[in-house]
Amino acid sequence: MHAIGKLAEICQTTVRTIRYYDEIGLLKPTKIGSGGRRYYDQENIVKLTTILTLKELGFSLEAIKLMLEEEGNSPRELLQMRLKMIQAEREKLKKLEQAIHGTLQLMDLEDAGKWEEVAQIYQKLHDWGKDGTDLVRKTYFTEDELDALHQLPKIGQEGKDIEEIVTLVKDIRDNLHIDPASPKAEELAIRWVNYTDRIYKGNWQLANKAWQLSQYNRKEIGIYHYPEDVVAFITEAIRILEKKEGGTMNKKLVILDLLCYAAIPYLIWTYGKESLGDYYAMLLSTVPGFIYTIYRFFSEREFNIAGLFILFSLLVGTTVDLLSGSADSMLWNQVWLSYGYVLVHVLSVLFKKPLALYFAVDWSYLQGHPRKQSKDLFSRPGLFAAFQWLTCWIAFCLVLKNTFKLHLILQYGVAGYDKVIIYMKIAGWVIGILNIAACILVSVKINNYLTASNRAETKMEG
Repeated sequence: MHAIGKLAEICQTTVRTIRYYDEIGLLKPTKIGSGGRRYYDQENIVKLTTILTLKELGFSLEAIKLMLEEEGNSPRELLQMRLKMIQAEREKLKKLEQAIHGTLQLMDLEDAGKWEEVAQIYQKLHDWGKDGTDLVRKTYFTEDELDALHQLPKIGQEGKDIEEIVTLVKDIRDNLHIDPASPKAEELAIRWVNYTDRIYKGNWQLANKAWQLSQYNRKEIGIYHYPEDVVAFITEAIRILEKKEGGTMNKKLVILDLLCYAAIPYLIWTYGKESLGDYYAMLLSTVPGFIYTIYRFFSEREFNIAGLFILFSLLVGTTVDLLSGSADSMLWNQVWLSYGYVLVHVLSVLFKKPLALYFAVDWSYLQGHPRKQSKDLFSRPGLFAAFQWLTCWIAFCLVLKNTFKLHLILQYGVAGYDKVIIYMKIAGWVIGILNIAACILVSVKINNYLTASNRAETKMEG
């Protein structure tokens, strides 16, 4: 027999704990001696050890008492039950931890400090992902885009990405009073652009699409709606930054265009025709332009109808050049091929599938609008004729450019191919300006159509 103090020492617990177990009927002494002294035998030691073990595993004293009194579930089954309970509790705590993290992050993002604001934020976080968010996402995004969106940092998560955007938004809010064209605003814009580039892994097509849908169209796609004043400020700051950098970029593109489509071909033709012959020098002069076009295609991610049309035209043109066999045939085949593209545009109009409409759908998709929605809009009677007209205009411009090339060939021939290169580059710029002007006119017509439609809908609702 062991006194209560010795039992506490053996089982590494306290006398007070053993007395409490006695009071609730969980561990009765084997014998009570004179003066009320409690004595415990070996069986009590085993029982107390079992109680302490189960308590350590997380079972309540009530549950332990039932387990010891009844012979229902085996120890294995009870431990498995307890394990599932712990896992459920852990998952609940994990969600609670994320909710608290998310609430703190949203408090920083929205500059909230009052309990009423905190309650609204917590409810917003709780409701996030409901109301058909998955259905909306599937409407606007492809499977690959959904996978990419799933990997974006989310409110409630820990890590440097979410901390960075929270800090950035706070910095923007602290500087809403400054000029969006100021150096500080430019720094904030650069930080925003760099952050977006990193989390979207350079996929600016998806980044712009998600931003357009979530911040302007207010679609619930599981992406946080930033405060409107923050959105307005950073949008303007980025616009100014892009305008500033765009001028530099446009200059670079003009230089690259001149080098790859004019200067290098000119040099190859001028210094290579004597050693290579007219045909091979002319063929080699097309290589820089071919490589540069392929590079632009993949770097700008033009994996759409417009991009594929350009790539297809390039491949067909290169194949025709390779099969021409002579410099003279190569020049004339390029002319006939260009007239073939004119025919393609005309046929698309006759079959009421104007290429310009599909090119516009691609452009709208890059701005965050679903292809089907854009196609349905552009196919309405009030707009469809505009795209028919635009396709015919593009075909007309191709005829002008090709006829000018025909004139140059007749005037200068193969011997004057260097002049053909330079003059055709200039002609390409002029035709490009004319096509841009036509696209702007169609864009204005679309905006006017949408404005009129919105007014009509508002009037009907009123």
